Amino acid sequence: MRVLTTLALATVFALGAVVATAMACGGVTAAEAGYTHCPWRDATIYHVRVKDTSCKQAKSVVKDMGSISKTFTVGDFKCRRLNGSSLAGTWRCTNGLQRFRFEFAD
Repeated sequence: MRVLTTLALATVFALGAVVATAMACGGVTAAEAGYTHCPWRDATIYHVRVKDTSCKQAKSVVKDMGSISKTFTVGDFKCRRLNGSSLAGTWRCTNGLQRFRFEFAD
């Protein structure tokens, strides 16, 4: 029994190391895990990623955005800047469990 427990723990640690390495090498952070990349961009919005919503819905919300500030609301989504400045950075928008992220550069 002790051998099986040791083997099981070794397997769990090995899998954890593989996941951590894959995230580090692939550029995926824990915060981005579970997000789906949307295959579109425009002149100032790019790297749109969605979770528990569709790319189509995120695109319609982004199209309705006016000026982008540190925090703003568009439709039912509340958005806030995660990093960067008013001229370039990453924003996260949430509406309950629905959320998406985007990068903006002006």
